[in-house]
Amino acid sequence: KMALQTSVVMVVVLGVGVFSASLDSNSNNTCTLYPGKLLGSHRAFEHKSLSSAAECCAYCGTVAKCIAFNFDNGVCYLQSDSTFQANKSVAISGTVNGRSPPTPPSPPSPPIINATSLKLGSVIHHTDPLFKSWTIDASINRGWETRNLTDPRLLYLAANSKPGYLRFGGAGNDGLQYNVGGSHCTNTTNQSLRQGDRPPHCLNESHFDRFMTFAAASGAKLVFGLNIEPRDANGTWDPTQARDLLKYAQGKGWGDLFFGFELGNEENYGYSARLEASDFAILQELLIELFPNATTRPKLMGPDPHGYHKPSQGMDSTTKFLVDFLNDTTALGVTMFGVTHHEYVEIDEHLTTPPTADVLDIVGGIAATVNKSIREAGFMTGIWVGETGPHNGGSPGPSENRWSNFADSFWYMDAMASKAANGYAVFCRQDFVGIDYALLNSTTYVPLPDYFAGIVWGTVMGTGVIDVISDTKDTVRTWAHCTKDAPGVTLLLMNLMGNQSVSVTVESVSGCSSTSCPRSQYLLTGPNGLDAPDVALNSELLKLDTSGNLPPINAENITQGTNVLVLPPASIMFAVLSDVGQYPGC
Repeated sequence: KMALQTSVVMVVVLGVGVFSASLDSNSNNTCTLYPGKLLGSHRAFEHKSLSSAAECCAYCGTVAKCIAFNFDNGVCYLQSDSTFQANKSVAISGTVNGRSPPTPPSPPSPPIINATSLKLGSVIHHTDPLFKSWTIDASINRGWETRNLTDPRLLYLAANSKPGYLRFGGAGNDGLQYNVGGSHCTNTTNQSLRQGDRPPHCLNESHFDRFMTFAAASGAKLVFGLNIEPRDANGTWDPTQARDLLKYAQGKGWGDLFFGFELGNEENYGYSARLEASDFAILQELLIELFPNATTRPKLMGPDPHGYHKPSQGMDSTTKFLVDFLNDTTALGVTMFGVTHHEYVEIDEHLTTPPTADVLDIVGGIAATVNKSIREAGFMTGIWVGETGPHNGGSPGPSENRWSNFADSFWYMDAMASKAANGYAVFCRQDFVGIDYALLNSTTYVPLPDYFAGIVWGTVMGTGVIDVISDTKDTVRTWAHCTKDAPGVTLLLMNLMGNQSVSVTVESVSGCSSTSCPRSQYLLTGPNGLDAPDVALNSELLKLDTSGNLPPINAENITQGTNVLVLPPASIMFAVLSDVGQYPGC
């Protein structure tokens, strides 16, 4: 942050404040504030983390072309004009007095490019009904040690995110000892026990209680990752602490919350597939002991190897580990509900345009290889991407906001669609809260664009995946699912061009023609540019109200439209075609 000598005198009159900020010992600037407004007709040309609107004013004053600024969630965005953009209650905008030129007229809208047409094929796959899922990571750098998961804001936002599975996992799980029930933590300060970024740490009863309260409130199906590191004299997994933890949970009435268990996180470099399979056999016996009713007994998912970053031409070491693990668990009589892996296709930080098609295609390439290898090995186990996000590993912290922007939503929506189209059952987004690529701001708990985009997905995208025949994917991404809980088809369309509107023509679909194509439309855009933590739905900014309540997620009902759908620059559209009726295979 700039070292500033700042004297602030603020007068608020009818929502407008005026203050002076001393930029240095020889100059003074005065700014006019507009609380609850966003200014600027274009995306910010520069931004910086600062502490106050006063510092933002001073920062703008040192940049010659800065006419206005927006201070939002601890970030100062500099603008080259002061055109009113939108209302946002938590933001403060301002102009540097004496600098604001007359606002130029709006430029004409660019012509619409007839980018592509699409036809719908057959239903090619059905996902798990709980496909869209997210994680809570027990790693120290995710704030696990200090975050109160029973904060009413977290409980409310978790329950309303339309979650599927809640996966408790991450690098922090291995090394997480349990001071619960009859078990006690030992050697948690002995750093010689550290494995990479996984220092030993301790889960006590109060923190476990808070987590289980959070899990219950979320409404998600809980998949709990257990620590694989405790070993007996023979080098096999020691279930003593896990048994105490589960018995404690059952005693608190939480036994029914467990849908399933994982064992180990990214341990494919430390243990063989055969050894992990034998550890899962021990875990299966433990579950039979503690949950004798086979109908309600928690299921097994694993082995969560690390990890994919790009497609391989054949069976690489990670894919071979998955296939070997399935062969070994089968030989040992272990029933796996889901086979899981981790994946991080690195998305550039602070993008100001959507990710390019060649980057987005990596996700589908990995999925196709994994699916083909597992199916050709004879296994029909559901495939889960058990942990994935736009970035792998630790990062400076939530204040950086490197992926907490609308640009990331293009990766998130496309990755889910791509995995579903390539035969995956479940998609676990890393993570709900913690670090700067979560669904919530990890300090303020303000929902980020990916949170809202995920709600729309969970509202309209059903389990049936429909093959889409389209003549381009470099500029427009096209996906289709059966509509959730209703007859019809939902299209997911994404315009990857940042400065050009495009049209998509829907061909040969019942109920959608050149004269009539009624639909319910959810159009997501970035009102403050793609590298900002804001998203609008049908031109309405999505934000919490002053009481912390979520806005309504409503479609725009288009009754007189045609089969030509227009996407503004850098936009994501969900179009629900109800008049299609019951699509074959849905």
